[in-house]
Amino acid sequence: MKRILKETEGQFYSTKKTVKIMDRAKVAVLLCFLILHPASSLQDEPMFPTKFQYDEQLLEKVIRMELKFEEYEKKLDNAIELLNKSILDVNKSIVDGTDELKELESQIERKHEQIESTVNGKLQEFDHLADELRIPNVFFRAEYPTDLSNPNPIVFTKTVYDFGNGYDNVTGVFTVPVDGTYLFTMHLCSHAGKDIHYRLTIDDEDHLGGRNFNTGSHVCTSADVIAPLKTNSKVFVKSSQSSDVLYEDGSYRRNIFSGVLLHK
Repeated sequence: MKRILKETEGQFYSTKKTVKIMDRAKVAVLLCFLILHPASSLQDEPMFPTKFQYDEQLLEKVIRMELKFEEYEKKLDNAIELLNKSILDVNKSIVDGTDELKELESQIERKHEQIESTVNGKLQEFDHLADELRIPNVFFRAEYPTDLSNPNPIVFTKTVYDFGNGYDNVTGVFTVPVDGTYLFTMHLCSHAGKDIHYRLTIDDEDHLGGRNFNTGSHVCTSADVIAPLKTNSKVFVKSSQSSDVLYEDGSYRRNIFSGVLLHK
């Protein structure tokens, strides 16, 4: 009985070993099949009966990929062309904008020159008008006649002031330096019991005349004339009678001839 059990046990182990060898063989055969036919292991890949069909399908796939690549290449070329066109448009816009900016700067510069020229012209006009309106400082005062008897004309030898250089204390004549309206004043004193007949003459024309006389004392009188005159007009004071006698005492009884420009 023990022998039978040992034989049975030996057969069991032998059968188990045989099964393991067979399983290993099946695995080896399966691996060889997978190595020789890799496409059969992919369930999502189609099965091809022959290698020619496989190569044919692979070539078609490559051709489709090449066509797709050419399509993408065309799209890329179009995109590059559009980009280059956009760059050209931007450059053109920059050039046009630069030209417009230069033209605008030129217009502004010309306008500035026109405004500056206009302003300078107006300033010159204002300066000229100011010169016309400006009243020069022209006035004089002269005293002390040289000849108290029969003074004709009366030469006032002492020039107290002479702004404008119009009065000549040698001739007693005032020469008008600029056109304008002038005021002339004379203050004359006569000897007691003597006459003084006076005249204020402008360009040999008498504009004012009078007589001063007193029997008991020396007396003085004043007179003035306003006249519009031209440049180089001649103004002086004279007596009209050979018997005229002036009086001068060096104090308040003084003979004076003066003039001033009132308006230009």
